Amino acid sequence: MTRPVPVSFELPSGWSLVRLPSAYDEMGFFQAQIVDPDGAAQLYFSNRVTGLGGACTPEMATLHIEELDAEPVEIAGFVPEPTDEAGAPTTDARFVYRVSNLGDGAVASLSLANFTPRDSCMYYNRLLGGRGATPSNSVVAADWMQVDSTSSGRAFASRAEAEAFMQTEEYATLKRILMSMRLQA
Repeated sequence: MTRPVPVSFELPSGWSLVRLPSAYDEMGFFQAQIVDPDGAAQLYFSNRVTGLGGACTPEMATLHIEELDAEPVEIAGFVPEPTDEAGAPTTDARFVYRVSNLGDGAVASLSLANFTPRDSCMYYNRLLGGRGATPSNSVVAADWMQVDSTSSGRAFASRAEAEAFMQTEEYATLKRILMSMRLQA
């Protein structure tokens, strides 16, 4: 049985949404990558994201997270959770570009979010809430779901390079795609 695609994005010519099948598809989970004309995965989407965990290791630096770009976004079909896991109120949904300085450069990520992660060895890009009147999970729309200092996120040789990335056509395209997300019934 083929389930309907629960999300849509406005994609540039040659870009596509590629479903990532999983053992949980029959339970309504949907994962996909947005790939560019060369077939390279640029963005990731998943609904019904629950049970995230992870452990810090000694080689993982604490990420002091700064939002260099944030813009409100209306997401058709999205119902936010009122608070995050720690009980702090969530914010309105927004596009964010977050950067953390590292001793030897910077790590960054683009996503849709409705909360601000705390400084830690890692954070998850996600929208707390989901589709429908009783959200009970999260939605990921980002270049990386988990960002840390050792294996994920956009790596830059310097903070200046991370800032300069915001002036590129690639950045503008990825931001446009993320901000066009709509959740389907």
